[in-house]
Amino acid sequence: MKQLWKNELSRIIVSFLILIGLLSSLAVMPVLTHAFGQEVKISAGAYHPSDVFRGSHIRLFYTIQDIPLERMDASLQAMFTVDDYQQLQQSLRGKNIYVTLKEEGGLFVIEQASLDKPDTTDYIRAQVNYVLYGWHARDPINPESDVQLDDRLVGIHVTYPSDRYYMSQTDTELLLQAMRDQEAIATVRIWRGHMVLKSLHVD
Repeated sequence: MKQLWKNELSRIIVSFLILIGLLSSLAVMPVLTHAFGQEVKISAGAYHPSDVFRGSHIRLFYTIQDIPLERMDASLQAMFTVDDYQQLQQSLRGKNIYVTLKEEGGLFVIEQASLDKPDTTDYIRAQVNYVLYGWHARDPINPESDVQLDDRLVGIHVTYPSDRYYMSQTDTELLLQAMRDQEAIATVRIWRGHMVLKSLHVD
């Protein structure tokens, strides 16, 4: 009986230590990303979500969230040999992919997206949200507006780790008002798949 109690206590302690380790890693990775990550500037739009439980913030839509077929490596492009939207959607939705960026004109754009983790530390781990059926021409100021130009399977829409920006209600309203006429520039740091939003401003 005493041995059984000791075994049960040991399992509880091990489980507790594992939980503490997981929580610590969640807290440490943003700090490490901010300290060692590559700083990049990305074009972004924003909207005010109706979420009263998360405090005053805006949701960001990065222009790098739409990944066209030509920016994918062979591992991802191979999945697009299926000409069935529903089948491709089921295969890709929720799947982790790895995105590297390159600089063009002072801003960073997608260099390549892959199912395989790159050798460099400067990449973002994203999650596939849905397949783009025809090219969705997005207005970054109004991400809900899509214009479908054709009926081909041409890309994917992904989500990134950092897409919320917290500020006061007054600042939120002022920023959204400023972004009605022009897009914002998000400064982020990326490191080993993680992404930390550093600042957001409107030119």
